[in-house]
Amino acid sequence: MPPRHNPATRYPHPQAVLDDARLSPAQKAELLDEWALDLGDRSTASDEGMASPSPARTDRDVQMLDRVIAARASLEPATASPQPAAPAKPIA
Repeated sequence: MPPRHNPATRYPHPQAVLDDARLSPAQKAELLDEWALDLGDRSTASDEGMASPSPARTDRDVQMLDRVIAARASLEPATASPQPAAPAKPIA
């Protein structure tokens, strides 16, 4: 597997991670999690005044984070149909 740091340097977009047949689902999840952390760290640094990115870059980061989160969610196993709620107990 490629190194786990900075997935954005190896993949142009999150879908490319999902499409990489060399990676297992667990490896894809790790890369997407790392990508999300990297974007979150950059946002935190900006919020704390450590970096002053352009508004366009901030918007791109937010949009990319949304795409990374959606890609990561697509790896989650499909959940079974929801269980019916238990009937309410009558108040005595």
